[in-house]
Amino acid sequence: MKPTLAELASALIAPFEGPPRLTAYQDAGGVWTIGRGHTRGVVKGMVITPAQSDLYFAEDAAPLLTVVERLPLIVAACYVDFGYNVGEGALARVLNGQDSLDNPIHTTDRHGIVEPGLVSRRRLEALLIAAASTP
Repeated sequence: MKPTLAELASALIAPFEGPPRLTAYQDAGGVWTIGRGHTRGVVKGMVITPAQSDLYFAEDAAPLLTVVERLPLIVAACYVDFGYNVGEGALARVLNGQDSLDNPIHTTDRHGIVEPGLVSRRRLEALLIAAASTP
């Protein structure tokens, strides 16, 4: 059975975002975060359920899925992973050719410090896109 775009994107995102964290925490850039990377409306002391974490994830990923739905499955899932990590605006710039996955800014935190996990994440995205594009 062929996976859906949402399933494949979720499988790419999960190892990098880690298991859902049900209590708010500050990410490497100091932003209050909860679940699997959800930031909108998160405040110190916030606690959610696993079901709420799943809902936040689906809500955060939905606009990204729409943007890439016409691309080949693996390519689309990689771009969803990228957009989930850096934002829909950065994804739009990459898709419009105004930016690229290998831009060093996409491997640093909000303070300009290179994050090894982001380096690995961008490398995996780029390799999978290249593999999917090779006949």
